[in-house]
Amino acid sequence: MIVNLLQNFCIFKQLPHRTIIIMIIGLDIGTSSTKAVAFDLEGQVLATHSISYPILNPLEGYYEQDPEVIYRACIDSVARVMTELQDHDKMLQPMGISVSSAMHGLIAVDKSGKPLTNCIIWADRRSEEIAIGLKATEKGRLLYQQTGTPIHPMSLLCKLIWIRFP
Repeated sequence: MIVNLLQNFCIFKQLPHRTIIIMIIGLDIGTSSTKAVAFDLEGQVLATHSISYPILNPLEGYYEQDPEVIYRACIDSVARVMTELQDHDKMLQPMGISVSSAMHGLIAVDKSGKPLTNCIIWADRRSEEIAIGLKATEKGRLLYQQTGTPIHPMSLLCKLIWIRFP
């Protein structure tokens, strides 16, 4: 979807009376907002846009976000950056897009990729008992030794176990 969006804003044939703007787009999908920024090849910021969204707290210790809201924020923020850069005398040519995201988020999806749950974000503590129990076992200690990843409620493993056995 984002690649199609970028292509809609690009004219790849050169026109003599137009300035070509070659750029790189960054997209940061954060806990509180999604931010898009376009840079030229010298690193100068050409345009930015940010869209905020809420953290849902349906129960004590539960922290979620609506994946459709985040998806729309991604598409809309990139579209807004591209729209801000449109100029009749300039030709936009994105060279690439880089995406970063908050860690430890989990969305259960169906076979077609449609979300079945909200995104369970890093701050969620619903799998705390699972993390404590796993950490106290030999398997938990071995898992930590082999991966170097601490076992805690943020861990996707603990969240997956919670989804499977709530």
